[in-house]
Amino acid sequence: MVSMKNIGISALTLIIAAATPAHAIQRVAPKFGIVEVRFGYAMPLGTHTGTFVDDFVYEDRLYEANAKDVYKEGVVLGVAFGQTSTRNLTLGIGFQYVAHDFEDTAVSNDGTVGFYQDETPTYRQFDLQISARYSPFDIRSVPIAPYAGVSISPGLGKADFRSFQDEYQITLSTSLDFGADFRIWSAPDGRSFLCLSSINSWDFYGSGDRVRHLQIGGGIKYFFKP
Repeated sequence: MVSMKNIGISALTLIIAAATPAHAIQRVAPKFGIVEVRFGYAMPLGTHTGTFVDDFVYEDRLYEANAKDVYKEGVVLGVAFGQTSTRNLTLGIGFQYVAHDFEDTAVSNDGTVGFYQDETPTYRQFDLQISARYSPFDIRSVPIAPYAGVSISPGLGKADFRSFQDEYQITLSTSLDFGADFRIWSAPDGRSFLCLSSINSWDFYGSGDRVRHLQIGGGIKYFFKP
């Protein structure tokens, strides 16, 4: 026998459901984990008044030099782990390594002074990278999805000589990230898929003597349901 209490609870439930707007009942998009492996070129940007090794000083005057006249182009390698927080936003954290050599002679911007180095070291940068990227498209629904975002990279930089090792310096940079994901494979059950990706960034801030870069590269991203 149905009690009056059960009838009252059922009636209250029906009233609440009827009063709830239809748009308030929405299906939450599933979250995907992301594993990213990338590589590319690192092109030095901006100007410098010195390096981790020494300042550009001649006759008690501090000079500026273009980054391309101080450092050679190099390579960048990275790995990251992330998650889709909505259909269009992804958050990630990873590790990045950048390496390139110094030029033999760093020429000042006005072309009047050259700072010669007897031994050209290798610049090495080790970073923890935290990023947020947004795409106007859902890569699970379209084959190509361009994106843009920002990243913050605290890390350690050093100039590595053959004869001795320079001390590490704590550094920080912030970057504009941009690129596109190209979905090349999807699992039949829809629980994972693979993308070839254009992965690029432009450092618009670097602390101290940290080298800023324009990075042009690519990589692979694997999306999966945890």
